[in-house]
Amino acid sequence: MTAAHVITANDLKDGLVVYQAADNGWVASVQAAEVLEEEVLLDAALVRAKLAEDTDIVVGVYAIEVEVGADDIRPIRYRERLRAFGPSIHPEFSRSPDASASGSEGAR
Repeated sequence: MTAAHVITANDLKDGLVVYQAADNGWVASVQAAEVLEEEVLLDAALVRAKLAEDTDIVVGVYAIEVEVGADDIRPIRYRERLRAFGPSIHPEFSRSPDASASGSEGAR
């Protein structure tokens, strides 16, 4: 595998975009997602994510390619950048790159 990946889905409680964390929880920030750089790790993470889907925690599980910089994680495809950071039409409507999960609990 040449690119890094993260697992994404939508939270069934509120419909928001979430990312799988290393502890198998779900977080709203792509910055807090588990980055998977090996095929075998990606396959195992997808199995864990499908289990969360089967138990009605999330829906629409899939992997996305990301670029890992010195201090951030950026989805490669424009569609995924929109899901991660919000619309590009006005900064007021954007999600900040360091947004934590919705609510005060942080991780899901």
